Amino acid sequence: MPAIRRAKTAFTAGELAPELLGRGDISAWTNGAARLRNVFIQPTGGVQRRPGLRHLANLPGPARLIPFEASSDQTYLLALVNGAMWAFQGDSLVAILPGPWTEAALPQITFTQNASMLLLLHRDMRPQAITRSDAGVWGIADFAFSAGPFARHAPAGVTLATSGMSGSVTVSASAPVFNGGHGCVEEHRRKISDTMRGIKRSVETRQRMSDSKKGRVFSDETRQRMREAQQRRRAAEKGDAA
Repeated sequence: MPAIRRAKTAFTAGELAPELLGRGDISAWTNGAARLRNVFIQPTGGVQRRPGLRHLANLPGPARLIPFEASSDQTYLLALVNGAMWAFQGDSLVAILPGPWTEAALPQITFTQNASMLLLLHRDMRPQAITRSDAGVWGIADFAFSAGPFARHAPAGVTLATSGMSGSVTVSASAPVFNGGHGCVEEHRRKISDTMRGIKRSVETRQRMSDSKKGRVFSDETRQRMREAQQRRRAAEKGDAA
């Protein structure tokens, strides 16, 4: 079979999985490639060889690289390392700040940028806000929520303390803020449990009624009435035969 040569001018589908290499019926096969290395895909469809790399600095260990765009003409590269952030602009190191993350957390850190603030998220630390002011001053601080995940009904100076972490735990407040309604957790739990049992019984009743209409399932009382009716019918048939 002769080889077929085609001019391929679009690679917008990127590199394809091996399972798609024979799928000539889909557009991704037409606009994709089996392998793309060291190139950038252009919005117009073509590819361009990526620029080379240059040495900027020796980091103290494994790092997570994050882009930071302060404006269209001010872009930075942030390198998160164990307990610190290094900020680069072009070839220059412009800031080093301490941070609460660890080396083990670096691969799982997620981030999003809003204007001049970069928000870092990880389950083992409070959300961190990396900021850069107009004067070029960098900062890292806990993100300030406008409202916490729990409503606070006591004054700001009131603190709570627990007697333990398991078993029967007593919660004590630094000021008299508790009242009789705060001790009704078990009562609320019992009411919820009763409600759930009632819902379950209602669902089971509706299911039995639906099955009864279809002639599949009958209650014990219904079966007894059916047996009695069948016995009366048989007795009447025997009397007619005699």
